[in-house]
Amino acid sequence: ESGISGDKSDANRGLSDYWVVKTDANGSKLWDEDYGGADDDKVHCVPQTMDGGYLLAGHTYSNQNGDISQPNRGLNDYWIVKLSSTAPSQNYFKDADGDGYGNLNGDTLSFSQPPGYVLNSSDCNDANSNIHPGKSDVCNGIDDDCNSIIDQNEITGAAIIPEGSISECPGIPVLLTAYPSTGVSYQWLKNGQPIPGATNRKFTTEEAGFFEVVEMNNFNCAATPNGVSINRITSPEAIITPNGLVNLCVGSTTTLSANYNSVYSYQWYKGTTKIVGATNPVYSTNSGGSYTVAESFGSNCSSVSSPTVISLAPKPSAEITVFGNLDICSTGTVTLKTNIGSGYTYQWKKGFSNIEGATNKAYTANMPGNYKVVITNSYGCSKMSPVITVYKSCKMEGSSEPTQPLLVTFPNPSDGQFTINLHLNDPTDATATMHLINLLGQNVFTAVAPIIDGELNYGIQINNEVPEGIYLLQVLINNVNYSTRLQLIN
Repeated sequence: ESGISGDKSDANRGLSDYWVVKTDANGSKLWDEDYGGADDDKVHCVPQTMDGGYLLAGHTYSNQNGDISQPNRGLNDYWIVKLSSTAPSQNYFKDADGDGYGNLNGDTLSFSQPPGYVLNSSDCNDANSNIHPGKSDVCNGIDDDCNSIIDQNEITGAAIIPEGSISECPGIPVLLTAYPSTGVSYQWLKNGQPIPGATNRKFTTEEAGFFEVVEMNNFNCAATPNGVSINRITSPEAIITPNGLVNLCVGSTTTLSANYNSVYSYQWYKGTTKIVGATNPVYSTNSGGSYTVAESFGSNCSSVSSPTVISLAPKPSAEITVFGNLDICSTGTVTLKTNIGSGYTYQWKKGFSNIEGATNKAYTANMPGNYKVVITNSYGCSKMSPVITVYKSCKMEGSSEPTQPLLVTFPNPSDGQFTINLHLNDPTDATATMHLINLLGQNVFTAVAPIIDGELNYGIQINNEVPEGIYLLQVLINNVNYSTRLQLIN
């Protein structure tokens, strides 16, 4: 009537069962086996058969159940069990959940398979029929197939790869591709919300937002790789300042400026021709034509400005005609007249200073000095005339000394080609040494010229190596120094 305990390693079948024990020659137990049904079963004798086996002879009150394979004939029947001489005993393992896989810790040794037992012992959870070897391992935090690996079919290598820039202009499509490429289903999300119909591996959008994808395989395993933020930038709106029609005086330079943004790229055009190297926000030119600028950001955002048309306007001519004698020793005045033109305005200058009120086409000079006129036409273009030198060769009134000779350069300002004129009070021959000195006191040019009959009249050509600026011109004659200012412009 005992269950598994003590020397008995096989569970009982009912009230009382047959219990067979085999020992070796020394009496040590080799195996034991329980036979019976649900009721009372008792063995009375165990004769050996001629084939070396045994008969278990007794009676039973059990019906067809347990180890009894035939129905009973009445209340108490004979029941004979034949044991083979060759049938080996085996370990069987309890299969409590009925999934066909036994528990290693619930074994029994038997000639035949007891009910509820199986030959294998590979079940890792005998209380759950959904957990056993051969079961598909799904992602649930459990080792479903008893191989000591939890969720072995999880998705690996999940990622989103954008093609191209993720900062684009509105309306430019951005393609997102999910990985892995096979064995999973996809659902794309924007800002955490599913996008209806977006269930393919590749997803294209023209919108801004935070995009993710949820991937799912056949083992209930899900993966959500790092999302991608797509920014929609403001498209450039190219504008040139100044815009429209611009009048530019011949020989002058104007600067065109595009609206600036540190992330923009620029390319200037004259007409339809790209200007090589003109890739800055500003462009300077002295040439007429139609100019545009293309502004771009990234590979697809661009804008082309409306054209700025530069029209070259002519400068007026500016010449002075002398009416009278430049030596005003006897006359006291001399009249200077310049050319006239439609829309011209005038400004007379003595030296580098404007003469107040001297804005007519003629001016009467009553003082020695260097005179010139600036003429401006209706386009706003100006030109300065060559210098006219008015002087007095006689003694000043009340003075016994002759007037100081006046050193004159013209034109002044000069582009590097100018004439030096000096009248000495003594009509002798001599040699003049001329120096051009910059504001740092450095001599940048030297020339020597003859003086004939007390007059120096010498033309000079200075190359472009001398930069534009204000210089001091010194003329040294017989240890006497004469000087004046000279402005060079390129």
